[in-house]
Amino acid sequence: MAGSIEELAETRDGVALTSALAVDRKALIESFEVVMDRATRQPRLVLEVAGRLLKDFASITLGNSDIAPTPKDARFKDASWQENGLYRRLGQSYLAWSHAVDDWLAKSGLDGINRERARFILDIMKDLGAPMNTLLGNPEAMQKLVETGGRSVWQGITNYIEDIRHNHGYPAVADRHAFELGKDVAATPGTVVYRNELLEVIQYRPTTATVQSVPLLYVFSQVNRFYLGDLTPDRSLFRQLLDAGIQVFAVSWRNPTEEHKQWGSTAYAEGDDSRRRSGA
Repeated sequence: MAGSIEELAETRDGVALTSALAVDRKALIESFEVVMDRATRQPRLVLEVAGRLLKDFASITLGNSDIAPTPKDARFKDASWQENGLYRRLGQSYLAWSHAVDDWLAKSGLDGINRERARFILDIMKDLGAPMNTLLGNPEAMQKLVETGGRSVWQGITNYIEDIRHNHGYPAVADRHAFELGKDVAATPGTVVYRNELLEVIQYRPTTATVQSVPLLYVFSQVNRFYLGDLTPDRSLFRQLLDAGIQVFAVSWRNPTEEHKQWGSTAYAEGDDSRRRSGA
């Protein structure tokens, strides 16, 4: 995970808000300070960009603007963004503002890591300001509200509470109750043949009378679980390998808690070295 804007600059692909989850508050504040410092030092540029933005707003209000999202922008896939006058103007206003932000950055003179810091915080601001991230500004959400008689909003509130209780307030990417470990996920039989403070090594039970002499050991990254290779029974890589007569082993990393906060890459490397020395 990226721990600073400097690291994030190397992997900026994706949604800014998602990336922000891996950056500490201090880094965000420093990025915001970069933008504010440059803006206060260049009031003429700010006024120039703001002036063009006001002209765009006027054109949008009068219905004369040709500002439109790119065909690849899935946020505007609902037909209401083109067919409904209110939503069309709302979307155009957001795009005009986003273009103004990008225009300011391009002309700000920022370079190097400060430019990446500014781009990062500005991308977050653009995501926060996107109308489709609100109920009233999202035609699909409003349609769902009507179709479900308000139940969609209640479900959203329930999901939010669940995220606060079980996911540190971050949006969950899957229903935590939809799968049962050992039944729907990680259902291939196996035995723990080695264990230390950091990890366990699982040997999966062969499904053929004979097996190949050279086994396969899967070591997933520490942020992934061992059952990444053993999803549903009909989509299990490990099960397919076993059926082909290949011995399969996998490393299961311990899920660290507060008491393990001092663990870093060195600790994991030493733990794996200990496993190799033991002959596991």
